[in-house]
Amino acid sequence: MVIVTGEKIFLRKANLNDAGFLLRLLNQKSFIDNIRDKGIKTQKQAEEHIEQAYLIPYQIGTPAPYVVAELSSNTSIGVCGLYQRPFFNIPDLGYAFLDDFTGKGYASEAAKLLMQYVKSEGNHPKLSAISLESNAASISLLYKVGFSRIGKIIIDNDLTPVVVFDCQL
Repeated sequence: MVIVTGEKIFLRKANLNDAGFLLRLLNQKSFIDNIRDKGIKTQKQAEEHIEQAYLIPYQIGTPAPYVVAELSSNTSIGVCGLYQRPFFNIPDLGYAFLDDFTGKGYASEAAKLLMQYVKSEGNHPKLSAISLESNAASISLLYKVGFSRIGKIIIDNDLTPVVVFDCQL
């Protein structure tokens, strides 16, 4: 089910048929380096991930990620969505794209579309976002779509600080 359409992309709800795409995305080096290794290595694990991270949140109405697809080809190229992290009281906007589709404006379009969608739904007047300090492209994108840097926090056991952003919708 498509939730929002832009000039070059659309965001849609994930389904179990997305397992192969997500397996590829979650295991590319840039995802592991900039986000983390989720340990999802098989088709079955990818399907279980879709159930837990996508389908259940859709069913119960909590923040969830969406698949980003290229409008011209209907090809799944990334994910963009909301995540409810235990250390934030507002949803966190997150995104990741297959390397072949980075640097083409898809991520900023996806973030803007999602922010417009969230604003129109009226459930979340403010969003947060996080990025590794070393991920200059992600930080630049967050500034471009209207986020402001508010500080740093440590969220994982590896003690690597992340930069925290927020944005009023």
